[in-house]
Amino acid sequence: MVLQIIIKVLFSFNALVHSQDLSDLTDLRKPQMPVVEGDTLYISGVIDSHIYDFLARGTEYLKPVKKVSLNSFGGNSNWAIDIGRKINELGFNTIVQKGNYCASACIYLLGSGVHRSAHESTWLGVHGARLGKGAFISIASVCFEGGETESIRLISLEQSECEKTVSKWYDIAKEATDSAFDLMESSGVLSDLRTTYYSMDEVENWFEEGNVLRIKDWVLSPQEALGYLLIHDVITD
Repeated sequence: MVLQIIIKVLFSFNALVHSQDLSDLTDLRKPQMPVVEGDTLYISGVIDSHIYDFLARGTEYLKPVKKVSLNSFGGNSNWAIDIGRKINELGFNTIVQKGNYCASACIYLLGSGVHRSAHESTWLGVHGARLGKGAFISIASVCFEGGETESIRLISLEQSECEKTVSKWYDIAKEATDSAFDLMESSGVLSDLRTTYYSMDEVENWFEEGNVLRIKDWVLSPQEALGYLLIHDVITD
């Protein structure tokens, strides 16, 4: 039963829905090594510890870098916060170029740049920290019923053990999400971004995506992001 639910979570792409077909962007769901070309560091694919290690150990080959080009649907939120701090510490600008996307944990990197830009044709996806496999197993084991021969259903969240477990992971996700907003705001992103995100509608099937905060995902155009100083300018060429 738990395995079935985890599989559903791992293969779902959350509600950062856009009119464009994303089915051909499978590489963005895989870890990729960062690449330096000229004055640009390219970060693509799943965000995780390998990107932080690259930044932490790259004293020599990072010398020419002035900006970080992002193309990612997210990854590990805790590592993204550390990577964002490193980007800011190194004084790099951040950019989402034409044909690229930045969503989920990628936003933490974008919002950490000294100067931040995005092409007018792209979109930016904001949501809070999601549950990892271990956290989801602990919730599924006390909050779901069903098995191989019957449909899986959610037990009432008011059931004592379920409520306690969900509450624990909610607090953890909330803390990680607030840390990400703190980081971005320290780089000049307006606190209105945080306020607006937390005011978004709740979602019912939050458990299907590990969305323990239960807040609707938020897709921003570059023009909308400009109003929150998530970016400083929109690229039009």
